[in-house]
Amino acid sequence: MTEVNPAGGFWRANNAAYRIARVGEDGDTLVVIEAGLRVQPVTEEDRSAYVETIVEVYPAMRREAEEVAALMPDIKPILAGMIVDDAGRLWVERVTSADAPAFYDRYSEDGEYLGSVRFGFSPGPYSSFWVQHDNIYTWVVDDLGVPYIVRAPLN
Repeated sequence: MTEVNPAGGFWRANNAAYRIARVGEDGDTLVVIEAGLRVQPVTEEDRSAYVETIVEVYPAMRREAEEVAALMPDIKPILAGMIVDDAGRLWVERVTSADAPAFYDRYSEDGEYLGSVRFGFSPGPYSSFWVQHDNIYTWVVDDLGVPYIVRAPLN
């Protein structure tokens, strides 16, 4: 994963480990953030479940689904994404279960831990969010499928 740092350079991470580096424009590593989260292996049950979800929709594609399942990495992802807000703070999204709201760890540009945020709502499908002036902005969809813009203050 790569996220542009507005002050210059990039934040880079591999989603299989909680190790994030701020890299300068010349490629030098400037800051490293690490957290000792437990690594979870991809099991044969995980691979089989993936194959069965594909076969439910596309019965003729079992062989292809099994080939893709065989190529899965051996470790489940820990990180789901990263964004940088308008104040230059890094938001690191942890992987959560499908029914749990999104969970983010926040860091300063220097890698100082600033706290964590768990959303009290689920953003709409394929939705991202942005943070501006200490407010989170995104959209949600109600039970009738009507979308709404959400502004949630951080303080």
